[in-house]
Amino acid sequence: MRGAGKTFWWRAIQHAENRKYLVEGAALFELDRVDAWACFGEQPDEAWPDRDELARLADRGFAHRLVWKTVVLQRLWQTLPEEIGAQVKLPSEFPFAKRWEEQCRWVAEHPSEVKQAFIAFNEALKRQDRQWMGLFDALDRTASSWREMDQWIQGLLMCVQDLEHFYQIRLKCFLRTDQLEGRNVTDFPDSSKILARSIELQWTRRDLYNLFWHYLLNFSLEEERRAVEELLFSVVPLAGRTLPDEFGVHRIPEKIAREEELQRKAFHELTGPYMGTDHRKAYPYTWLVNHLSDAMGRVSPRSFIVAIREAAKDTAEEHPDHDYALHYNSIKKGVQQASRRRVDELAEDYPWIHQLMAPLEGLSVPVEFGEIERRWLNDGVLDRLSASKEERLPPEHLEDGAQGVCEDLLNLGIFRQIRDGRIDLPDIYRVAFGLGRKGGVRPVK
Repeated sequence: MRGAGKTFWWRAIQHAENRKYLVEGAALFELDRVDAWACFGEQPDEAWPDRDELARLADRGFAHRLVWKTVVLQRLWQTLPEEIGAQVKLPSEFPFAKRWEEQCRWVAEHPSEVKQAFIAFNEALKRQDRQWMGLFDALDRTASSWREMDQWIQGLLMCVQDLEHFYQIRLKCFLRTDQLEGRNVTDFPDSSKILARSIELQWTRRDLYNLFWHYLLNFSLEEERRAVEELLFSVVPLAGRTLPDEFGVHRIPEKIAREEELQRKAFHELTGPYMGTDHRKAYPYTWLVNHLSDAMGRVSPRSFIVAIREAAKDTAEEHPDHDYALHYNSIKKGVQQASRRRVDELAEDYPWIHQLMAPLEGLSVPVEFGEIERRWLNDGVLDRLSASKEERLPPEHLEDGAQGVCEDLLNLGIFRQIRDGRIDLPDIYRVAFGLGRKGGVRPVK
């Protein structure tokens, strides 16, 4: 999902000091032999062709799979340590450092030499007991239409398949759920083998609260950090302090990191037991995550941290004499702020979101889809989107009219359809878009 941490990992894995921490601090020992390099990402780079260059190469008739293979071959040659690269004899006529069109043409016309080059790289890496990892992210930047983007993603997955027998050469592709599920990008033989190795970046409620305690233990002033330690020790009696490990990182007590009931108890030390004045109200530990979830029950870690940060700020300003660090009304304001941020993030990938939701402002959900369709038609928003020259990807099913756009919003987790067929919105989107709900968090005005 958007905001789950794909680009964070794409960046982090590239740095040797981060990989060292993951090896020694998180016991991911397989990374000890890995060198990782970006092969495609959000920012333009000479190491890969940009959207315009990719479109040009496609127009010239180069297979998408071969374009990606050219990128990997070029990146391997650029980044291998000298002691490994010196063991590889590449064909002298390969047009390194030339235009992408020349390189892609050579790869297309010399399949045997390309295979031998990858064999040579693989054997040289094997002798040094190293693995080379190529990282791909921001694949929505490959094209300005869904059809073209699908072709580039499918070509990349086919390239992954082509190179899977070279065990020392690994490609890792970071994809959003909507770029993979329910699409034709895996319509090629044996694609199931690649999908079987996929990992989904999921954040459980326990993960989110572990992230919260990690922040407090590692990014606070010493006096504040000691106070957090004392709070955690009051929940789980432990001797001594949470001494930093060899990387200077303070670890959450394992028992709290593992058991949700203890996490709930610790968090309620900061919030009080209820989202109000008595037991008739919800519990902050569960209420916060529930109101930050999208229609598929997913929560962005960024939204979670934003909500708590805003709640702390509002408590200090509006409820300075409150018995707890986080006032329940401030937590609700935190959800409002997180909703704003979440919608802004979503609009970075889907700039048409605001245009679609503006005509719905003031509606109270759940609502019949017919009312949503009527507002869209009266506003003319679907016609404007169809005529738009915006370079970013439009709603995928825009050509199917209001029902098609509704399907897109359901797939993104913005809309959800309840049992009686009406359309509802989770609070993480509803609040910022200005829609109401009886008894819910107030929409942002």
